Amino acid sequence: MIQNAVFIILALIAFAIVFYFVAQQSSNAGEWSDYYVKEITKTINLGKVGDTIELDVSKATSISKKENLRSISEVFVFENSKNKVCVKLNKGRRTCYYYYNNVDIVNPEVKIGFGDKPNTLVFKLEEKTNNE
Repeated sequence: MIQNAVFIILALIAFAIVFYFVAQQSSNAGEWSDYYVKEITKTINLGKVGDTIELDVSKATSISKKENLRSISEVFVFENSKNKVCVKLNKGRRTCYYYYNNVDIVNPEVKIGFGDKPNTLVFKLEEKTNNE
């Protein structure tokens, strides 16, 4: 009897883990996080000091809304001290990449579009400061 109970409990735990994984993958948030962080990093690496970058992030904002993230500010995170960009589209982990261009990202902001205009991530590239 005890063996059957242990087996049922272990089976329920395994089922819960599989269900959690499937639920996390249903919106493809992980794949889109990977896509956006790579595109942002590539854009930063190709940019020059003084450039203002605008990227369409409509899909990212809709996924984060569907995944019930509290704030749009936690979706795109720039860590200038580490030359790191992170994107988080669900309540799980965030996807991070490093850029090699020696610049700081300043004034990152997601502008919500209206009508036919897409939601855009806007930021500026400035010369690296050494006050880290």
